[in-house]
Amino acid sequence: MINFALLKATFKENYKLILTIGTVLLFYLFMIMYMYDPTMSDAMMNYIQTLPEELIKAMNFNMAVPTFTGFIVGYYYGFLVILFPMILIMMLSYRLINKMVDRGSMAILLSTPNTRINIALTQALFSFLSASFLIVIIVVFAGVISQGFNYDLDFVQFLHINALTWGYMIAISGITFMVSCMFVEAKHALALIIGIPLFFFLVQMLTQVNDSLSWLKYVTLLSFYQPNDVLLQDPFLPPTIILLSVGLLGYVLGILIFRHKDLPI
Repeated sequence: MINFALLKATFKENYKLILTIGTVLLFYLFMIMYMYDPTMSDAMMNYIQTLPEELIKAMNFNMAVPTFTGFIVGYYYGFLVILFPMILIMMLSYRLINKMVDRGSMAILLSTPNTRINIALTQALFSFLSASFLIVIIVVFAGVISQGFNYDLDFVQFLHINALTWGYMIAISGITFMVSCMFVEAKHALALIIGIPLFFFLVQMLTQVNDSLSWLKYVTLLSFYQPNDVLLQDPFLPPTIILLSVGLLGYVLGILIFRHKDLPI
């Protein structure tokens, strides 16, 4: 059962961090939408081409379709929408379990009628809702701003791409939450909480830059996250379901592990 008092306390402690990351995401989204000019799309592509080729590939700047939706996907979803939520998820995964153990608040919680299942389930829910919140504000913001600019946003495709993005965020969130429950002391958990998402991110960049390393993409979850493919009519539902399943499995395993874990309290 969810502990709503703990959920509220967790929100009060973390909402500023979530709003900060959300604001950064919306700022970059606005700037990219602002830079779009249908009469100058070729000029924008020519400007991008002046950047070092390795940088373009590493940041996955690739406009597959010369439309407003394609512009956003090409210059926002390949890099920025992965980087900043990843930072938030890593920080939350540490704060929701490991920080509580380290500072002694977990011991206080467990001295009350709250069970470990209640605590872990509540923290998992907060992690899930935080990642989901980022997607919601991106979709709403893009819809409103595109109407303000009077640009034609293909909202159905945009929703599909954001569903896929949401799936990846939940997958990373579930994995790092499970790690935080496996290694409840921060000194043991942080390396993997930071290392796993960062590994996926860096491998993605390497495979973009060096074609000989393209096989490495199959060892990361980012192989399922291909927004430009969705834009080109590839089905979004199978990879989204896979990513969501990985994330939910991570949450479930984390809760079960935490239930039986010896805690240093």
